[in-house]
Amino acid sequence: PYQTMTFSEPLVGGFWFGLTMETVSAAGPQIDVFPSLHTAFTLFVGLHCIHFRQRRIMRWAAFISLFMAVNIIIATLYLRFHYAVDVVAGMALAIGAARWSPLYYESVANHRKVQGRQPLFGYPLSMGGEPE
Repeated sequence: PYQTMTFSEPLVGGFWFGLTMETVSAAGPQIDVFPSLHTAFTLFVGLHCIHFRQRRIMRWAAFISLFMAVNIIIATLYLRFHYAVDVVAGMALAIGAARWSPLYYESVANHRKVQGRQPLFGYPLSMGGEPE
């Protein structure tokens, strides 16, 4: 958005803002990327941790990653790196992947069990990741 739209005021910030903009200018793709994979990845990690919330460490990891996801969403919009539709699409991607991946894993694990083969990782998702 910052390259294609005009804004009434330029973004002004302090030390961290300057470092961020310098890094993006030097190494960023300089194009809009759809969907926002920043949003998708951090939200997916948070949703994965929620799935395994029986473990105390995963509750903490979920809190931290969801906190990061919210901040990344706000930052990418505020810094004009993504349009709102990019962020919404990233969220949809994360939610879809978080819902689909356990189902896919279970189907593969069941298929391997029927074949008499070992599970992929030895931990069924339905049991919260505990060994059988």
